Amino acid sequence: MKRIKNRMDSLEDRRLSVVLPHIRGRLLDIGCGYNNLVRAYGSGVGVDVYKWDGVIVEIDDASSLPFPDDSFETVTIVAALNHIPNRQEALNEIRRVLCPNGKLLLTMIGPVTGWVAHLFFRHDESVRGGLGENEKKGMAKQEIRSLLTETGFKVVEECSFELGLNTLFIARKHIDPPEAQPRLKLSVIIPVYNEQSTVAEVVDRVCAVELPGLDKEIVIVDDGSHDDSPSIIESIQKQRPDIIKAHTSLINLGKGAAIRFGLEFATGDVILIQDADLELNPEEYPELLAPIIRGQTDVVYGSRFRQRSNHVPLRTRLANKFLVLLTNVLYRSKLTDMATAYKVFRREAIKSINLRSARFEFEPEVTAKLLLAKHRILEVPISYNPRSVTAGKKIGWIDGLEYIYTLLKYRFFK
Repeated sequence: MKRIKNRMDSLEDRRLSVVLPHIRGRLLDIGCGYNNLVRAYGSGVGVDVYKWDGVIVEIDDASSLPFPDDSFETVTIVAALNHIPNRQEALNEIRRVLCPNGKLLLTMIGPVTGWVAHLFFRHDESVRGGLGENEKKGMAKQEIRSLLTETGFKVVEECSFELGLNTLFIARKHIDPPEAQPRLKLSVIIPVYNEQSTVAEVVDRVCAVELPGLDKEIVIVDDGSHDDSPSIIESIQKQRPDIIKAHTSLINLGKGAAIRFGLEFATGDVILIQDADLELNPEEYPELLAPIIRGQTDVVYGSRFRQRSNHVPLRTRLANKFLVLLTNVLYRSKLTDMATAYKVFRREAIKSINLRSARFEFEPEVTAKLLLAKHRILEVPISYNPRSVTAGKKIGWIDGLEYIYTLLKYRFFK
């Protein structure tokens, strides 16, 4: 009996060694047990309905996960799907929390192997209290393939291991092909003021982002720059006249005014604001656009604070905590980053409100008016690489006071 138990422990180690090389990005391990996979990977979240030692998040039901949409690049279910009674609902929920084209890694033994394993290896059963209703000792491959297909996954690889007794299924969150969706147009508005060192690279990176099923236009608005930004923008526009529009203001009016000019020139179904510095990463457009394309919401904010980062200065964190707390109290919202530069809107949503801001108070104004108009703002985690004042950062403490005034003004006086 001891030899069989050691064999099962070795099998668990083997499962983890097979799964680990395929994990990328943010990890969620469902049915994590003692949380060995998360520990081996070095980061991530482990959830389980049982009180094992090491569980990070204890849940009541795998079909109701306490995470926002598109939260993880990889979800793992190692030898646990058979113990989830409502498997189809759980897989639908897993698909929700996976990023677009995210990866599901699932290992499972067959029914016969499962019967033998549960007969001799009873420690797990003492923790769980025996098999519950609709739990199984193992699952056939075809049953798993059918479940994955029915819940919107595409199996891209199957690997047998442990003498063929165990199988690793690698599945992707299936995205409908572009021809099956109405073709949308994205307008990227880039307000520019004295950004000669970064604007060309930002535009190149925006152009390089692949967005299957979306047409793209870039609207660059120079807000009275007095460096070489206007000539650089002119050169960029001549290189790509098919997708780039450029507008130049003779005087500096402010970021809000530049965005409002951009909105007048934009023709897209979806509008995305992109700063002309290198603080934010255009490669994250697919994650920002996914909730709008799926019809979940009309407004998406990229939140710098939904994932841990050592790059955000303490002063920025404290200022954001205060501003977002004030926003949430005044407008009964649940935001984590009101001042984010990454804001994405359905055209109908942003055109439904009357914007007046000229400077940085655009951020609280648009947030306040969208919330007052009952638009749901969905947040997506983004990376953030802040620059210093000496490197060109323009917002200061006076703008923070303007933020507070704007939030109060539109809540109580407009």
